Amino acid sequence: MKSSIIIFLTACFSISYLSGQSIKGAVMSVNKKTTETMPGVNIYWQHAKQGTTTDISGNFQLTYPDKLPDNLIISMTGFQPDTTVYHHPNDTTIQVTLKPLVLKEVVVIGKSDAISISSIDPINVQKITTDELRKAACCNLSESFETNASVDVSYTDAVSGAKQIQMLGLDGVYTQILSENVPLIRGLSSSYGLSYVPGTWIQSILVTKGTGSVVNGFESITGQLQLELIEPVEAEKLMFNAYANSQGRYEGNLHYGLKASEKVSSVLLAHYSTQLMSVDKNGDSFVDMPMTTQYNMMNRWTIDKPNKYCIQLGIKALYEDREGGQVPQGDDDGSHQHHANSYQISIDNRQVELFSKTGILFPEPYKSLGIITSLRHHERSSLFGNRGYSGFQESVYLNTIYETIISDTRHKIKMGGSFYGDLYNETFLDSGFKREELIPGAFSEYTYSNGENISVVAGMRLDHHNLYGLFYSPRVHFKYNFKSGTTFRVSAGKGYRTANIFVENSQVFASSRRVIISESLLPESAWNGGITVTQKMKIFKREGSVNLDIYRTQFENQVVVDLEDPRTVIFHNLHGQSFSNSYQLEINQEIAERLELRLAGKIYNVKTQYNAGLRERPLVPRERALFNIGYKTPYDKWKFDLTTKWTGSSRIPNTQGNPEEFTLSGNSPSFFYLSGQITRAFKHFEAYLGAENLTNFTQKSPILASADPYGPYFDASMIWGPVGERMFYGGIRYSIK
Repeated sequence: MKSSIIIFLTACFSISYLSGQSIKGAVMSVNKKTTETMPGVNIYWQHAKQGTTTDISGNFQLTYPDKLPDNLIISMTGFQPDTTVYHHPNDTTIQVTLKPLVLKEVVVIGKSDAISISSIDPINVQKITTDELRKAACCNLSESFETNASVDVSYTDAVSGAKQIQMLGLDGVYTQILSENVPLIRGLSSSYGLSYVPGTWIQSILVTKGTGSVVNGFESITGQLQLELIEPVEAEKLMFNAYANSQGRYEGNLHYGLKASEKVSSVLLAHYSTQLMSVDKNGDSFVDMPMTTQYNMMNRWTIDKPNKYCIQLGIKALYEDREGGQVPQGDDDGSHQHHANSYQISIDNRQVELFSKTGILFPEPYKSLGIITSLRHHERSSLFGNRGYSGFQESVYLNTIYETIISDTRHKIKMGGSFYGDLYNETFLDSGFKREELIPGAFSEYTYSNGENISVVAGMRLDHHNLYGLFYSPRVHFKYNFKSGTTFRVSAGKGYRTANIFVENSQVFASSRRVIISESLLPESAWNGGITVTQKMKIFKREGSVNLDIYRTQFENQVVVDLEDPRTVIFHNLHGQSFSNSYQLEINQEIAERLELRLAGKIYNVKTQYNAGLRERPLVPRERALFNIGYKTPYDKWKFDLTTKWTGSSRIPNTQGNPEEFTLSGNSPSFFYLSGQITRAFKHFEAYLGAENLTNFTQKSPILASADPYGPYFDASMIWGPVGERMFYGGIRYSIK
């Protein structure tokens, strides 16, 4: 009896001992003469049916089965599998090198989603690929969301051609826009920066709803846009894109890729665009789009030593000139020139930026260090009639990110420090505004994943602003995958930002409103929380998905732009409450082979406390809807895309103090906006034709008191609908791989 008890206890101890131990290791492959890590490799016990996959660094951890011996199988498509028999637990860390299979040439044709939401990432991230961007004339970043339901784009006024984005019902200034973790649009670039990134430069866009990772800073409140640009190692040898439309806009893009050596590669990206025609279709004597000329260039280099380090260096330079206002009148001699008292607009932007990204891999597994730097110089001068503005910005950015694991690969941690330095010198209406912002910060972010269905990201950062003190930004994201194909996410966090009221509200320049800054403006801060449910499904064996988002943004402080008096614009801190509730439902479904459908609808409830009381935020539509259908013939030779957007009613700022002829109704009408494109692919190039605003709907009389631009009632900022009429376009893309 005693011996039986001993045997029983020994067996229990052995089982407990096995279940508490794990095998750790790394999987490598040999490419030519270099060794590379292998993410996504399958590792599993043959009989116990337990398994995992290697992470992005090629590392893994797998619990021993209750019963040994068992075969540990390590396999990856295209490589010879590795099988090892384990009779007892082994405490040492193993390293396995897989050998590639030698096969005859095989052509694989597959399908990838143009827009996708990851079921692995705990943060709600939607990826927009090149295939999606090419469904419309993606001339620059502001035109990259024509078929996307999460990001809304509109004009800020009727004269400058500036565009703005909205996410979760709030202006794009509350969305952090990055280019591969480098700040892209902030400061003086807030007004026109969306047009500074040519569409052909973009490889993909990651759209994050809600507060994102603390690693990228404190400025994300409603979301992040992370741009992935063309990498030197993946760049085509030569690419040329030409575009023209029926309203006199012409563009050209040239890419040149260079492989200098096994370790060094480079890509040169060049862009030129111009608007040549003075178009005034609505007859208000103002051009519908300004005459614009832009020169844009970027050169980036990559120095890569696998398993050691990767360094990227780059330089960007931009020059843009915009000329708009009243249309020149014809004289008796046939010439066209401006009258002395005509209302003219001139906007010049010059920007130069140097940036670098360095990644260092340590000899110890799972450890790495990233260093990101950026230096930017930006000058802007503008004239709206008799209202002059000039701005100067010099910025420096540094971010260091150290990543490792705690105990095993289920527990990862990132930590580091950052620094923002901004020098602003602005002049508006002969008044000077100069400030220096120095913001050092530190952050830490913990990630847990059980490798199956649960992931958590919890982060916190502290930043010290030299003018406003301490910023505290906690953020958390949780994800759970159900076996039914449902992914549930919940997130909450806080963000801060300092407002640049002149460049972020440039539409104020295009009016006769008196500008009043009623008090010393404080930093903006807000909490954001959201719930996302994604359900993958099959209807008649066709893949599809349904995605539901619910988000709320609650401001602690906000720089309120008060337009409720038609003769003034008042900037003041929030005295009361300000919030945005956003509800979005999106359906993506393959309805037949190569025929895909996207349906989406949104409802916004956005209110702010103004001096006149708590009111709906003006010019924010309460409802929106999107319909997109696309068809591809075999081998993608022909592509057909049709997009319809419906925009609901929005509140128009109060104009009751104006004379009757300059008084607007309280709400805008709803309208449809229809666009489509046809693309034909050949061996080395693509040709495309398309049209925008096919229904030819435009906002009637978008400029208030346009006949008297220097009078007290002139206002070109009341924009709720399209300004330009129906437009046709075409272009070609030529490339050599």
